Amino acid sequence: MHMWIMKLSLRELRIAPEKHPVLLTEAPLNPKPNRENMTQIMFETFSVPAMHVAIQAIVSLYTTSGRTTGIMLDSSDDVSHIVPIYEGHALTLAILRLNLARRDLTYYLMKILTERGYMFTTSVVKETVHHMKKKLAYMALDYKQMLETGTAKNSSSVEKNYE
Repeated sequence: MHMWIMKLSLRELRIAPEKHPVLLTEAPLNPKPNRENMTQIMFETFSVPAMHVAIQAIVSLYTTSGRTTGIMLDSSDDVSHIVPIYEGHALTLAILRLNLARRDLTYYLMKILTERGYMFTTSVVKETVHHMKKKLAYMALDYKQMLETGTAKNSSSVEKNYE
């Protein structure tokens, strides 16, 4: 957790942290010393009255579906986790970590575009590819249906413009 982000967020929200309990989320398999450090910062620096640390995938499962049992894919910029959850608890021994995430998709899109003749030489141009991905890419909600209806076969021929 970056202190300046917390301080800026609290200032922008115009709240006194000592008056509000805090819910922090963490990546699966986050080492105990990291959690202890977050706790120390929240209590000693921000004087929060109470806090809880929860795994992001558990919070996401509950807030998006109301379910406490399921499997979540938690993908950050550089790593993804597949998190099985049973009755609100992550099954730690069954969590899978993949060193494949959003950044890899951006690099793959850059590779495809480079093969088609586009050049990416500066970090600003690379950031543009990241924004293209965010604006134009999607994940099928029902992959099987997409395959059955032939949408997947035709998707590469659909032309989309990026401005």
